[in-house]
Amino acid sequence: MKDDKKFLQVWIAAILLLLILSSCYSRETEKEEFYWDEKKIVDQRDSYSYWKRNEEKREGGLVLSYSNFTGKETILRFKAGDGNLLLIKIDISLTRGKFKVCIIQPDMKVITIDNFVNEKEVQLKTIEGEYRVVIAGIQAYGRTAIYKGEKGEKK
Repeated sequence: MKDDKKFLQVWIAAILLLLILSSCYSRETEKEEFYWDEKKIVDQRDSYSYWKRNEEKREGGLVLSYSNFTGKETILRFKAGDGNLLLIKIDISLTRGKFKVCIIQPDMKVITIDNFVNEKEVQLKTIEGEYRVVIAGIQAYGRTAIYKGEKGEKK
């Protein structure tokens, strides 16, 4: 009788452990989906994890260093007027994994810059409203610098 009780306790503990592990796996899989699904990139909700994250604010931007970044994080929000020229400089130095930067316009159009190692400059004529800069990754290790500037009206 005592052995049956112990056997049952071991089985219950094993089942609970499996349930806990499977829920952790499904959360990581959900975070990875942000990288592939543009609808999830546009969504206001963020979901991400890091082993290590360091952010340095700089004039006009920021520099992020990260280890094992998975998911999606909104790192910058700003409002722009109609007809201005927006300049965003991005420098991604990726050592491992997948990583991209997305610029989400007020009309929910997405401009994606992904997995490159050199500096890239994005210029676009703004429409009035809020812009977001989002990062998305899967087990990404690296460093990313993002700077924003705006020139007057583009005629």
